[in-house]
Amino acid sequence: MSPPDRPPRPPRLFPSQVCFVVDDVPSAAEDCVARFGWGPFQQFTAPVDEAEYRGWTGRKVTDVALGMAGNVQVELIHVHEGRDPVADYQAEYGIGFQHLGVGCRSRDAALAHLVSLGASPSMQTEFTGIRIAFVDIPTGPAMFELLEATQEKEDAPEVDAQTASSNDARTSKNGSRRSDARIFEIDRATIVTRDLEAALSFYSQAFGWSDAKAARTTLR
Repeated sequence: MSPPDRPPRPPRLFPSQVCFVVDDVPSAAEDCVARFGWGPFQQFTAPVDEAEYRGWTGRKVTDVALGMAGNVQVELIHVHEGRDPVADYQAEYGIGFQHLGVGCRSRDAALAHLVSLGASPSMQTEFTGIRIAFVDIPTGPAMFELLEATQEKEDAPEVDAQTASSNDARTSKNGSRRSDARIFEIDRATIVTRDLEAALSFYSQAFGWSDAKAARTTLR
């Protein structure tokens, strides 16, 4: 008798980035360097003349800064013109934690996996070197941004700096590891949710956690 077919393994997802909407990207980047030792930040403005989002078309202009906090990439972002998932969050909530960047080997496989768990696609786009999908997750309002690198970092233009690895960002020009006692490393993200059990179930299935347990504590 042949053994029963095993269900396919879910795609491996690895959180690698936290994104914050800010009022002023250059000022926020300077503050992160001065207060927390994060960075250095690579800053750029990303204009898109013919952007499309949920029936809207038009020009979109976004300020972005990318830097490292330990092993985690920090993205600071502000949409000046146009619409996209970040602009929607910005209009409704103002500044704050907007999405968790999630690396994956296949954007489409990761997206199908998350949709099977109750998430819904918000926007998909591609640049040279990277494929992106924003995903509304059932525990929102923060989102997931799926990031699939499609070529080596050195071949990608500056706007695609999200493909840079944490090792590259923490290595000095002479190849030695950067050592800075002042740096505050990011090692966790706190997600606000209306339903703790539902959030724990979603994240456990999304990332393949086998031993996740909820610990309830009332903070005073």
